[in-house]
Amino acid sequence: TNAPPSIPFPVSLKTLEINGMRVEIDNRDTTGSHIILGEINSLLNFDINEDLDHFTSSGKTAVNDIIYVFPDDTKRSGEPHSATQGISAGFAHELSGNITQGDMTLSRGDLSVNGIPVNVNAAVENWNKISFTAVAEKLDIERVLKAVPDGLVPEADRLTAEGTFSLRVDGTLDTESEEPAIVYSGRLDIDIGHLSY
Repeated sequence: TNAPPSIPFPVSLKTLEINGMRVEIDNRDTTGSHIILGEINSLLNFDINEDLDHFTSSGKTAVNDIIYVFPDDTKRSGEPHSATQGISAGFAHELSGNITQGDMTLSRGDLSVNGIPVNVNAAVENWNKISFTAVAEKLDIERVLKAVPDGLVPEADRLTAEGTFSLRVDGTLDTESEEPAIVYSGRLDIDIGHLSY
């Protein structure tokens, strides 16, 4: 009989720290896109037993300077004249699971983009069935507008608003189906007191 996968001994990584890393994805010769992830800082730890049937991981990662150069402008001029920039993102997580069964649970996923928080929970069953929930609670609309990256929305600085909104999205994905597709439902609650342009 085939033995289940295993490793010779348990592995425990107390701290993996990355500071000031930069990643550049340059596709200007093909798709025309150019992505720069600057100042990446990460702190991770994980534990996994020798039978691979239990592991845990936690940590946080922050990217403080993200630039995306739009393909059309890059192809036309060869210079990043039109780009979305001024983006920062962070993600803190707590993850556990069973590698031999293909089961994983993201019990805590705190995502932020330019300071806008979104809570994410997710689960994987047998490597092919995925479920997730993303929730943003009572976000200040004015704060969200200020967080819109430079270059993404023309004349965004002329748009003002007061109020809040909340968003929840629940979704599933079964990769074993004949035509895998994300099935999701959502709810958006908006309370706008003022909107002008």
